[in-house]
Amino acid sequence: MLYFNIMNIHCTRKGRKMRIVLITLLICVCSYALVYSPRIAIEGQPDFYSLETITKSIIKKEMTNKEKAEAVWRFVLASTFHYKSPEEGLPDNGIRFEMNTLEDPLKLLNSYGYLYCFANVSLMTKLWEAAGFDSTRVWGIGGHLISEVYYDGAWHHYDGDQSVSSYFIKADGKTAASIDEIQKNPEYYILNPKFRSNPQMPFDTAVSYEHESREVLARFYRTNEDNYIRDRMGVTTHKMDYYLKKYEDLTLYFEPQGKWRQNGMDVASINPANGPFDAHGNRKYGNGLFVYKPNLNDQSILDDGMNDVDNITLDNGIKLKDPAKRGEFTVKTLSPWVITGKPIGASTASDGREQYCGAATVSGWLHSVKNPMAILPCGIEILIRTEKNHNWESVYKFNRTGHFSVDLSKHFSMANYYYEVKVVLEKDTVGVKLENFSLETWVQVNPASLPSLKAGNNKIRFSTSPSSLDKVTYEHGSIPGAPVDAFVVSMDNVSVTKDPAKRFIQADTSKPATVVLKLESKNGAISDYWADMLFHQRETGSAIVEYSENDTLSYKKFNKKAKLHHDHWADWHSIISLAEKKNTTAVYFKVKLNGKAALCVFNSGYRYPFKKANGKVNVEFTVDVDGKEKIIPFNPEGNKGEENINLKGSTIRNRSIKFISR
Repeated sequence: MLYFNIMNIHCTRKGRKMRIVLITLLICVCSYALVYSPRIAIEGQPDFYSLETITKSIIKKEMTNKEKAEAVWRFVLASTFHYKSPEEGLPDNGIRFEMNTLEDPLKLLNSYGYLYCFANVSLMTKLWEAAGFDSTRVWGIGGHLISEVYYDGAWHHYDGDQSVSSYFIKADGKTAASIDEIQKNPEYYILNPKFRSNPQMPFDTAVSYEHESREVLARFYRTNEDNYIRDRMGVTTHKMDYYLKKYEDLTLYFEPQGKWRQNGMDVASINPANGPFDAHGNRKYGNGLFVYKPNLNDQSILDDGMNDVDNITLDNGIKLKDPAKRGEFTVKTLSPWVITGKPIGASTASDGREQYCGAATVSGWLHSVKNPMAILPCGIEILIRTEKNHNWESVYKFNRTGHFSVDLSKHFSMANYYYEVKVVLEKDTVGVKLENFSLETWVQVNPASLPSLKAGNNKIRFSTSPSSLDKVTYEHGSIPGAPVDAFVVSMDNVSVTKDPAKRFIQADTSKPATVVLKLESKNGAISDYWADMLFHQRETGSAIVEYSENDTLSYKKFNKKAKLHHDHWADWHSIISLAEKKNTTAVYFKVKLNGKAALCVFNSGYRYPFKKANGKVNVEFTVDVDGKEKIIPFNPEGNKGEENINLKGSTIRNRSIKFISR
């Protein structure tokens, strides 16, 4: 089955002492102890797992088209706030700011929760499309980007940016006006509206941003000679899938723990204890914490939580099978939420230390049975590789007995959702064991995405991903900052430049140019893969993409072209989904450039099936209820994973949700 999405979206306290309620759920999931994507959903609240689950939970069958469009608008307003858009990962700062902007709806909604207008329009349009609307488009109006959806024979504008939060109502008192109609009469729609949406901004007072002023926003619409319809879309490769290893816990916090990630800004202006915040309210980011602390007497972890085990055994600790040889193992961490770390742009604090927001820490205790105070001839070495840096990098060597703790934060300055730690034990002459080994990983979470308990009845559903969705690793690459030959198989009539805005351009624009790029799995057959391509096009420039699986080089055409409006960027994104049993290990992408076109960025990745999961997990909600501490059991019947919890109280404050894999 083929899914190829090339779309032109036309455009353009401190409080009282904490009281804790522990709500405990024990579920046996379906012989490895991995648990895939354990998650909680509460009836009546949006389910942020996918675009499909979101729209299914906010759209009702009996709704009119207007009500559906407005439901998406209200969901975006409730789930996000206005703050500098996250940037993820183009390691070349020469690329224009807006091209670095994260646009993946699931990352924005689940991990960040804040964004500017040019990411908000991608979020709005992708959700409308998931809700069943056929046509959406994006406009640039001076200093602001806005979105429209087509239904009932006309275009209708809804501004999902939390700093504007409006739609404008026509003279009939109910119909949302189009951008074209607002441009022709901003005095009526913006300055002196007869009818107002609820909510409606811009603000009359307390303006925090320029376009929150009605006069400024009206001017943006009125001076329509610089307004344009823009080609742009949100990237949708991300999945909220992950896995918990045996003896791994995940705690999702509704409130910030001082661990945040913001790439590409002056972090010195942000108090690390605060991080991103809502200028118009008290909304902030949240956090998550993975803690892997295995039982070092349980031999099963050598097949479950640890990978690439060589010459390692367990005996109240980790030790060498053959002391005359070195041994090693790796631990992989996959998170659907972005890992925090050292923000790009952060150098040193006032006391001269490097600035970190906390990402990952590996720790343990080296103990010598024969000589507890020994200085070891060799000892232990810690190495790391991340989603954005595939090469192993040594980060720590320790040749004494005793406790060690290694902060890995500086290796996460780019956006990462996956990394591996390798632990190497050198050959042993004094009976060394590695004890109390643990790996902690902090991630950033949008609190609005977390299911929260309310006073009254809460119908809770627990689930894990079906086995057909067991995708547990990512492999990414990006031309900027990487050797060109890492992906390029062949080129014809192409010049390769150092300019990240025009990485591959036509040498002779009078004839077509062709670039062939290859994505190859080093882990065997893959279950699905994707490619993100950014093109720069002017005037008559266009591009065609074809693909071929394995080494057959029998290319299939997508037969779609991207067109550029008003000399702005065009962003293509493609997703190809394969049947899981298909034996595909390599994919070739043939890009044909015509006219004045350039291929700027090629990002690619793949997933492959992992071990079947047969673990079990406990779930704990931590909640304040009227200052009283209660423990409420949650025991779903059979395999339904559902039960009702009735909370009685006038004040409910959600603190965290914890998944405990055993």
